[in-house]
Amino acid sequence: MIAPPPVPRLLLITDRTQTRGRPLEDVVAACVSAGISHVLVRERDLSPAAYDDLLDRLRARVGDDTAIAEAKDPIRMAGAMKHAVIAGREAFLAGRMAKRMYADASSPLSGLI
Repeated sequence: MIAPPPVPRLLLITDRTQTRGRPLEDVVAACVSAGISHVLVRERDLSPAAYDDLLDRLRARVGDDTAIAEAKDPIRMAGAMKHAVIAGREAFLAGRMAKRMYADASSPLSGLI
């Protein structure tokens, strides 16, 4: 059985408007050198050609060890990432169920059939 890939502890979601004038490639490269291993490129204002060009420049800059995700609909992907972060936090705050000495069904057994 093949183990699933590890879940990234930190995901960088790009936004060129927040780089304070620095090239996005420089910011992403600095983040990768600091330990980021997953990057979601969400530059929603770019044309498809400019978006592809940016992806090529990022891949050339950070190498093959970094996962760079692209989305057909970056706006929808950014919303999905927002909801994923919220869901993860809510799940953490909900806490784990108590450990039990024996297995016990968590779903009701009556009314299923």
